[in-house]
Amino acid sequence: MPIKVSQRPEYAVLAKLLEEVREHAGLSQSELARRLGRRQAFIWKIENAIQSPNLIELNDIAERTGADLVEIIRTWRERTSS
Repeated sequence: MPIKVSQRPEYAVLAKLLEEVREHAGLSQSELARRLGRRQAFIWKIENAIQSPNLIELNDIAERTGADLVEIIRTWRERTSS
């Protein structure tokens, strides 16, 4: 199994949330990757918390899935607050 870039649980929460966003949009990893001009492995790595998207990539994912970037961040903060 690949080594995750961070063991912080916040990355796993973001990974799961982005998977949910993609699935809610009715997109496969391959289709989202195609819309982003990236390889499917890029999406797989994000959704498995191996790679974390930067802000621009996160915005691109939001746009290509029809999601609201601010809502993604708000949901992530709610799920990670103690």
